[in-house]
This record gives sequence, C-alpha cells and structure tokens, in this order.
Amino acid sequence: TLFCLIAAFAAFSQKVSLYIIGDAGKPKFPDPTLTYLQKVTQEATENDVLIFLGDNIYPSGMPSKESPVRADMEQRLAASLDVMKSFKGKSFIIPGNHDWDEGGKHGWETLKFMQDFVDEYLGDKGVFLPRNGCPGPLEINLSPTITLVIVDTQYFLHPWDKPGEESDCLAKSTTDALTQLDAIIETNKHKHVIVAAHHPLYSDGQHGGKYTLKQHVFPLTDINRKLWIPLPVVGSIYPGFRSLIGSRQDIPNSKYKLIRKTILESASKMDHLIWVNGHEHSLQYIQRD
Repeated sequence: TLFCLIAAFAAFSQKVSLYIIGDAGKPKFPDPTLTYLQKVTQEATENDVLIFLGDNIYPSGMPSKESPVRADMEQRLAASLDVMKSFKGKSFIIPGNHDWDEGGKHGWETLKFMQDFVDEYLGDKGVFLPRNGCPGPLEINLSPTITLVIVDTQYFLHPWDKPGEESDCLAKSTTDALTQLDAIIETNKHKHVIVAAHHPLYSDGQHGGKYTLKQHVFPLTDINRKLWIPLPVVGSIYPGFRSLIGSRQDIPNSKYKLIRKTILESASKMDHLIWVNGHEHSLQYIQRD
C-alpha cells in the first residue's frame, strides 16, 4: 500500500504546499495512490513542491540496460515520473535503500542507472537529488521563511562502495554530511526547516521494532493474509531480533542509532523542524519535543 501526504505552510502572503509520497516503487497499473496524487496535484501552483521519498523501484533499483528486467523497472519508475511531468511546481526524487540495490554491493552503480533514466525521461538534471551517490545535504530555499533540505540517508548506512574523498561531493563522508546538516539547521533555526530523507528518526512500525501481538503469534500473515497458523514463541524470534538488534535498515541497529542520535542533537537546536521520510509502508505522524 502506498500513502501520500499533503502539507501546507504559510510564508507571509505566499503559501507553499508540499506533496510527499514514499516507497512508490511497485505500483499497480493503474495505481490508485498515484492516480489520487495526480488528481490532487492538479491544483498545485509554481510555489509548490512534490517529493518522492525513496524506494522508487522495487526490489533492487534500476538495472543496466542489458538486464532482462530493465523494461519492467523502467515502467515502474515512469509511473511516478509521469506525475512529476504534469506537476506545476518543483519536483524532487530522492533515493532509498532499495534504489541502492537493496543496500547491496552494486548499490552505487544501480543508483547511477536510476539517475540517468530520470534525467533522460524528464529532461531535467535538477530532479534526482542528491546527485551521483553523494549524501547531500542540499539546501533549497522555498520562501523567506521555509527551507527544504534533501539528504540521502542510505549513504550513511551503505557498507559498500560509495563516493568518498576522491569524489566531487561537497560532503565526502558521513561525518562531513552530518556536520553540514548541523550547520544548515543552525543557519536556518529561525525558519521552518523541512528535511526530506528516506529513513525515519522515529517510527511506530517494523523498522522501529514495533510489532503487534498478531505478528508474534501469526507471523506468516505478513507473507500471506490467509496463513493463520499459530506459531507462538517461534513467531517472536524475528520480531525480537528486529526490536533489539535490527538490520542496518532498522532504528535499533547500532549504526542507525548513532547516526540518528547525531541528527537529533542537531534538530534540538530549533523548534520548527519537520522530518519527512518513506521506508515504513504506513502513514505515521509523530511529534516529539
């Protein structure tokens, strides 16, 4: 299931509407959520912003042109890009872990295949951000009182090849990127700051280690809704792992927790920071501090 959210921010006499959608990478044809998004964005103006928040192609991002599944993956991504084509304001599409080859060793290469396709399909190199596998953060002023910051959080978690000291990235490491994010927040602390990323800082879903009683007792229903086979104790092993240790894609993971802690320390400097993300396949609104 896909979810999209629309938020409006008043900036003096200028109103900015922000349309966000995450994990749109396995659409139906036609897809009800993308159809809805296409409909509601018809009322958008040149001041408004549309952001796709990562995991733009399931399961493993964009393969090479020689791949037998390339045409299918192009079709999946094009469904999202077609919404952007008709959008009157600014559009952005940012990467998620699935776009980095599910966090695999070919992630950087896969990411560049996606970037090239987006550039060519839209005829605009200012939509796929950050560029070339760089982490960002990229600061975009939407109005005198609103700043958008775009970050590729999968870069922070990715254990394989990615841009480093030899690259043209403004931030050449996770440390550089987090330091620059802190500086952007400090500079804009009297404004409304919206950080767009793929990974959440808080989550009441599985990536946050939150599981229902049903998932502990009937875990196979996550695979098939009809598999009501009780597996007490055994069914708690997987949720227990993700709640206590987690993979690199889960908040309880030690690497994830360290990065999250650093970002939250920066965020604590201001009262008007909104973090928007994908990753969880649910619609959540969480308010902290």
